[in-house]
Amino acid sequence: MLLVDALNSGGGGAQTLINCLYGSVKDNPKVRFLLNTSIELDGSNVLHFAKTLPFTKRRVQILAKQLGGIKTANLFCLGNVPPPRRVKAGRVFTYFHNALILSSLRPNGLPLAELARLSLLSYFVSRYRSNTDEWFVQTEFIKCHFCEQYGIAPEKVSVLPFFDEQSKCVPSTGIRDIDFVYVSGASPHKNHQRLFQAWSILAEEYKYYPSLAVTIGDIPANLARQLEVAKRHGARIMDFGKLSSSSVGNLLGRSRWCVYPSLVETIGLGLLESAQQGCGVLSADVGYSHEIIANFTQFDPYSAKAIANAVFSTKDREPIPAMPVIHSKMAELKSRLFQHLD
Repeated sequence: MLLVDALNSGGGGAQTLINCLYGSVKDNPKVRFLLNTSIELDGSNVLHFAKTLPFTKRRVQILAKQLGGIKTANLFCLGNVPPPRRVKAGRVFTYFHNALILSSLRPNGLPLAELARLSLLSYFVSRYRSNTDEWFVQTEFIKCHFCEQYGIAPEKVSVLPFFDEQSKCVPSTGIRDIDFVYVSGASPHKNHQRLFQAWSILAEEYKYYPSLAVTIGDIPANLARQLEVAKRHGARIMDFGKLSSSSVGNLLGRSRWCVYPSLVETIGLGLLESAQQGCGVLSADVGYSHEIIANFTQFDPYSAKAIANAVFSTKDREPIPAMPVIHSKMAELKSRLFQHLD
């Protein structure tokens, strides 16, 4: 039996990872998913619980009960943090996929509450690191920072990214009627504020008005103000809101360029999917980009002017599609997760 522990995971990238893994193993009767109620997933091998913090006694109790009576079981923790205690399992694997937990990669300016949450998670990753047999991460970039911060031997950390490599639905017309797209939520490190400032600069100083599609939805007040300022300057910015996976594919298929100003990413699925859809890409000149795609234009993500200049440089230029250089290792991941199981 393989138990997948996502009791403290939810939303955003975690939901994407869970959906992807579930889609690959859902027909295997020897897999059971332990999810919290915020995860939108149903199936005969899915159990839902109230969201459980990773360091609580309740998490230990749930895991112990689910592992009890199973002759041989491996445990796969999807929420960055190993179990608070060593559990009776054949092998324990922990998937670390939140770059913001790493203090060396955490950008300045995060809200104090978020900074406190991330620091607490980092503390428990360190405290419980001996309760897992192996770690999995998504890129060599993350592995390097992870091993350095927590003093974990590199041989205990494997780079095993997994994601849907199938290109999403592209409109049959093939018409790319949107100039730029940025598929992302509104977390501070996603850097929408400087992106909107860049569109203000393009309109006000360069008299250039490319369209920009974003997918924010519930927009925070500070971003709403910045967006209003940009629109007053004539910027053409459209918020499509939170989209389904297929709708994201359609939006990318309509877009000529992806602009990706995020300050830190573990893998940057929006960046990868843009390359899969044949978009040209402008991306932040930071460590994660180079391990995800090739053939893209770089800019300084901390400068709205630099973002504006990179966008302006594409004027009257046809995009050359970026190329994905990272590939899903789902088959290898499953082989490791199911090792030594009957």
